[in-house]
Amino acid sequence: MKQFTLDLLYVLLAFIFAVVLDAIIYGAFGAVIYFGLPVLGVDITFHQAFILALLITVVGMLFRGGNTRKQTKGED
Repeated sequence: MKQFTLDLLYVLLAFIFAVVLDAIIYGAFGAVIYFGLPVLGVDITFHQAFILALLITVVGMLFRGGNTRKQTKGED
């Protein structure tokens, strides 16, 4: 039982670490957008830049998955 509790704690810590790591990555991407868009004359808050970074990443992953399926479908 003690080993199970310890393993559960490790899983919880790994999840928290993954969430923190994702927040750092998206925060850095959001910071690049936040400081880069005013150069182009676009006013944006950091929260909007963070959401925009998240949307760009998610849409990019969706399109990458669609392109992969199309390529493998033609090989059959």
